[in-house]
Amino acid sequence: MINKKHPILDYPILNPFRLNSRWVMPEEKTIQLTLAQSQMFILCGKVGPALPDSFLSHGVLTETRKILDCESEK
Repeated sequence: MINKKHPILDYPILNPFRLNSRWVMPEEKTIQLTLAQSQMFILCGKVGPALPDSFLSHGVLTETRKILDCESEK
């Protein structure tokens, strides 16, 4: 089931960092994080922006389009 309030997206790992008492290394390629978790890692340069495929697979882009379509009809 997809949690629409806190979607989990895939982010590319750029630099090593610790998360939940373990090291996450760039060799792992990507990591799944919520938007709240990813903010500081993006600002610090540890992960890159969310991958477009993860937006599609988790329905975030679809939901965003629905909201924009509703606002444009007003």
